[in-house]
Amino acid sequence: FDVYQSLPVGMLRAVFIHFMISEVHPFDDGNGRLARIMLNVELVSQDQYKLIIPIVHRDSYLNGLRTSTRRGSFRAMVKVLHQMQCYTASLDWNEYGEVKTAIQKHAADKEPDEGIPVFNKVIAKLGGQYPAG
Repeated sequence: FDVYQSLPVGMLRAVFIHFMISEVHPFDDGNGRLARIMLNVELVSQDQYKLIIPIVHRDSYLNGLRTSTRRGSFRAMVKVLHQMQCYTASLDWNEYGEVKTAIQKHAADKEPDEGIPVFNKVIAKLGGQYPAG
């Protein structure tokens, strides 16, 4: 808890709490959902955009978590979470129909094999620089 409190509020704390819940796995079921909820709680507490992990990007998200666990490298996980925050922020959540249409247009509701080419073009336009390592 001391490490958590020493981190800057917002995304860094959100990534930390998400990783800790995923890594420690305190419950028999629901750890991933709880990790994503706590990540979003931290973001919302700082008036930052929540993030969603669409079906199309689930494999990238899980690979980022695995790399963090196995290699101690958080670059992939932070990149995915940042991209998904940018994507979520790019949608107009005031109208359900418009969000649903956008998600379908971006292939975010597709399995990775089918939707990644379209979805990656969408998130590439949202920006973000990620240094190697």
